[in-house]
Amino acid sequence: MLGRGLLMRGALREEERLPPIRRTKLIKIQSSLLGAPPLIPRQSSSTKGPPSSASSSTTAAHQSTRSEVTSSPEVTSSPVQPSVIQHQSADLPERPAFSRVGEKIEVLTNFIRVRFPNSQTYQYHVTMEPEVDSVFLRHKLLEPHLHDVRAWKFDGAVLYTSTKLQSTTTESIHPQTRTVVQIIYKLTDTTNLEECTPLLNIIFRTVLSKLKYARLGKNHYSNPEDKKVLEKHKLELWPGYVTSVEKRDGGFMLQTNVSHKMIRTDTAMDRLIELYRQNPSSLKHTANKELIGQVVMTRYNTKTYRVDGIDWTQTPSCKVPDRRGVETSYLEYYRTAYGIHIKDGDQPLLMHYAKEARGGSGERRTIYLVPELCALTGLSMSTKSDIVAKKDISRHTRLDPAERMKSLQDFISNVNGSVEAKTELEKWSISIEEESLKVEARHIHNEQLMFGAHKDQITQIDEKGEFNVEAPPILPKNIDNWIIIFLQRDEKRIREFVNTMIQLGRRLRVKIGPATLLPIPNDRTETYIDMIDRYLDDSVQMVVTVVPSERDDRYSAIKQLCYQRRPVGQQVIRSATLSQPSTLKAKCLSLAGQMISKLGGALWTVKIPLAKCMVVGIDAYHDPNTGGGNSAIALVASKDRDVSQFYSDSVSEGKSFEFSGHLQQLMTSALRNYHVENGFLPERVVVFRDGISDGNYNMVNTYEVEQFKRAFEAMEAGYNPGLLVIVVEKKIRTRLFQSEGSKVRNPLPGTVLDSEISSNNLYDFYLVSQQSNKGTVSPTHYVVVYDTVEFTPDQVQQLAYKLTHLYYNVAGTVRVPNVCLYAHKLAYMHGQHLHGPAAPELKDKLFYL
Repeated sequence: MLGRGLLMRGALREEERLPPIRRTKLIKIQSSLLGAPPLIPRQSSSTKGPPSSASSSTTAAHQSTRSEVTSSPEVTSSPVQPSVIQHQSADLPERPAFSRVGEKIEVLTNFIRVRFPNSQTYQYHVTMEPEVDSVFLRHKLLEPHLHDVRAWKFDGAVLYTSTKLQSTTTESIHPQTRTVVQIIYKLTDTTNLEECTPLLNIIFRTVLSKLKYARLGKNHYSNPEDKKVLEKHKLELWPGYVTSVEKRDGGFMLQTNVSHKMIRTDTAMDRLIELYRQNPSSLKHTANKELIGQVVMTRYNTKTYRVDGIDWTQTPSCKVPDRRGVETSYLEYYRTAYGIHIKDGDQPLLMHYAKEARGGSGERRTIYLVPELCALTGLSMSTKSDIVAKKDISRHTRLDPAERMKSLQDFISNVNGSVEAKTELEKWSISIEEESLKVEARHIHNEQLMFGAHKDQITQIDEKGEFNVEAPPILPKNIDNWIIIFLQRDEKRIREFVNTMIQLGRRLRVKIGPATLLPIPNDRTETYIDMIDRYLDDSVQMVVTVVPSERDDRYSAIKQLCYQRRPVGQQVIRSATLSQPSTLKAKCLSLAGQMISKLGGALWTVKIPLAKCMVVGIDAYHDPNTGGGNSAIALVASKDRDVSQFYSDSVSEGKSFEFSGHLQQLMTSALRNYHVENGFLPERVVVFRDGISDGNYNMVNTYEVEQFKRAFEAMEAGYNPGLLVIVVEKKIRTRLFQSEGSKVRNPLPGTVLDSEISSNNLYDFYLVSQQSNKGTVSPTHYVVVYDTVEFTPDQVQQLAYKLTHLYYNVAGTVRVPNVCLYAHKLAYMHGQHLHGPAAPELKDKLFYL
C-alpha cells in the first residue's frame, strides 16, 4: 500500500485537473489532404491483454470525462489549409539518368534479393457479426475455415489467399460467450503477388515468428533468454531485426537491419514513487510530464504501449466488465490470466488509446495498464547524460561493419536453415538469396577547402573527410569588445583562455582584443543575468558566460536575454572545457570559429560553380516535453555564391507537425534579404527540406512548393526562378559496406549510390558524406520532389556533397548539407530555449551555433 498512500495523497494535493483531449491521427489528416484513402492501421496480435482492452467505447467515453484523468495534449491538424493546395495529385519527378561522375566501386548492402513467381492473390475484407474487437480472437474464429486454402494471411481486417474462396459467409462459435459469430468475406481485389507488398511483409513477419523472435512494436527481437543485462544501469538489451520488403530499382528486396530494444528493469510504478519522494506536492505535474508519451512494455505478454494519459481515479481494485460482461477487478484478472499477484491495489492506472478496431465501429478504445507491471523502455534522462553508461551500451549496440554483416549473414542462414521458416515461404513459392546484395556505387573526388580573404589558401581534405581549420577565415570579423562572466574561482583559467585566444587571433589574422573580465560570486541564473544587464552596451560585440555545469533553465535565460531582449553575440562555455592546458588551444580554435561566425563572419568554403543561386535549408523542432505543442519551423538561406553567409528566420507553429503554413512568409523574407545583399533576385532556388518522413513527399511537392511559388509571385511580377526541392532523410535503415579482401569497412566519404537499391519510382540517391570511427556509417537519403532547375543527377549529388563540407561547427564533413544543420540548430534554439523568434538584428548571423 506504500505506493498508493504516497501517490494518491500527492496527486490530490494539486488543484489543477486537466481533462483528456481526444487525439486526431496525423496520417488521416495527411491522407485526406492528399486525396488518398485513409489507411487502416495494423494491430499486433496477442493472446491476452488487459481486461479493459475489450471494454466498450461507451465505457471509455464515460471514463474520459473524469476530472482527474490526464491525457496527452491535443494533436489536431497542422496550419495546412486544403484550399491552398492546387495540385493534390502532382507527380513527383522521374529520374532523368543515373550518375556517371566518380570512381566505380563495389559496395555491400543490407538488402537481400527476394524471388517469387508472379502468382495471383485474392484480397478479402472480413467482417464479423456481432463485432469482435480482438485480433487474436478474430484470427481464431477464421482459422478453422481455411484448412483447404494452400496459403493465406490475415491481419485482422484483410484476408489474403492464394486461391479464391468458395463461400462468402461462414459461422464460428465465440470461445468465451459461446454465441454464433457470422464471418462475411467481401472480395475487394484480385492482384499479382508482386503488386501486394503488404502481404509480403506479413509473410516475413510470420517467418520471424517461426524463428522464435518476439514482436515488440513493429520490430522483432530474440527470446528474453538472449538479452544482455546491464545491471549497473538497470537496463536490458534485446537484440533483434527490423525487416521490410519493398520493390526497389533492382527488383524486390528484403531490407534487414540489426536493432536493439532497450528495456529498463525499473517499472512505471518505481518511477512514480521516486517522483513522489522528490516532490510530493508536484507529483501529478511531474508524472504527466515524464510518463505521458513514454513507451512501456508489459512483460506478461511482451507488448508495447504508448502512455497517453494517467487516470488517478482508477486503481487495480476497480472492477470493469470483461468480454463476457462479468464485473472483474484488475487484481482478479491478472491473478487468473497470468498468475500475477499485484502488490499495490491502490496505484493509479496508465492509459493507452488503442487504434480503431478493424471491422468494428471505429471508435477509440482505452486500454488501462497497471504501472507495477509496465517496464519502461528507452534510456532515462540520467542515463542519457551518463558517459560511462553510454559507452557500456554502445559496446553492444554500435556494431562495426564486420559485426553487422555477420549478423545479416546469420539471419539469412537462419531463414534458409529453418524448416518452419522455409515451409512458410514455400507456401507462396518465395525464396531469398544466400548472400546480401552487392551493387556498383561511385566515389566522388575529395574537395579542396579555400581559406583567407582572397580564398587563396588551399587545404586538402583527407579520406576520412577531416581537415585542419587553423587558417585565416574568408570573411574575418574582429572581436574588439567582449566581456566574460565567470565564477571567481575560475579566474586563473579564464586569463589563460583570453591569452590563448589573443595569440590564436594573430595566426588567424583576426584581431581578438583583451576581454573585460567580470567575476561573480555564485552560479545562480539571476547573478549571470544581472551582470549581463549591468555591463552590456551597444559597443559590446560578444558576451561569454563560463558556467560550472549544464542547466537548461540558466542557458535559456541567458539566450533569451542576449538573443531577444538585448540582441548581441553570445557564447556559453563550460568551465571544464578550459581546464586542460593540453587541449586548450584546440578548444579555443573551435570557440574562435563559433564566435567569428556568430558575428557574421565566414570561415571557409569550397568551389561551388553556381551563380545567382540561393540555397535553402528547412527543418522543424517539436518539444518532446509538451507533446510537440511547442513547435518551431526554421529556414536558413544563403546570401552569397560561396554559400558561406546566411539569412536565418524561424516561426512558432504550436502543433507537432513537420509541415508549416509559414513557409511563404519565411521564403519571402529570405528573397528580400538576398535582393538587398546582391542587388538582384536569385535565378535558381535550391531547397533542402529536412525532417520529412517517408511517404510524405507529395505533401512537400504540393503544399510547400505552392507556398514557395507564392513567395516568388510576391517579389515582382513575372518572377519565376528555377526551383529544386530535395527531401533529406537521415533516419533510414539502409546500410552500405565496402570490402577490402576478407575485411569489411565503412565506405569513404563521397560514396554515392543511385541504382539497384534506390527507389523504382522516385528520383533519389544515397550519399555517404561522413566517416564513422565507431560503428557503422549511415548514408543519407536524398529525394528530389520538385525540379524546374534541371541539374543533371551528378550535379545534384555533387552539390549535396560540397555543402556537407561547410558546417562551421565541425572541422570535417557532416551527414547533411550545411543549411539543413543550421536550420536544425535554429529550430532547436527557437523551440527549446527562446520559445519565439530571435531579434531582427541577428537574422543575418549564425547566432545559434
